[in-house]
Amino acid sequence: MKLNSVQQRKELKKQNLVNAAYELFMSKGFNKTSIDEIVMKAKVAKGTFYLYFKDKNEVMKEIVVRISRNILLEAFEKVKANDRGDFVKNVLLFVDNIIEYFKRNKLVLRLIERNLSWPLVKEQMGQIPEDSAFQEMADTLTSNMEGRSRAEVF
Repeated sequence: MKLNSVQQRKELKKQNLVNAAYELFMSKGFNKTSIDEIVMKAKVAKGTFYLYFKDKNEVMKEIVVRISRNILLEAFEKVKANDRGDFVKNVLLFVDNIIEYFKRNKLVLRLIERNLSWPLVKEQMGQIPEDSAFQEMADTLTSNMEGRSRAEVF
């Protein structure tokens, strides 16, 4: 049980660092935010920052992955709730939900615009085996693409 408690504290510290960085990046911008400000806001020692991240760019990667995951899953849930039984219409609905999210959250788009990439998201999501929601989305997309020509999908 003690190990679990230690692991939970570690995860909480990392989460606090990510949350602090997100808030500061949103309010001040990435370039104007220092690691000292992040650790102060997260209420952890500077050395703790370096246990989890090598620099601000790594924190930004974590933020981009978390935001991307949430946006993709939100769009996927809306597609599931409004499944039209047509692959192309479902893809359009999926993309439309992502676009609408960024229309409502322009500051988030500005924050992640230079760092958002599908390979980054895919790589990071592959490292989270317990992420069943993301796995369900990937499985659904893959199964719907089987048997379709490249021209039909793209």
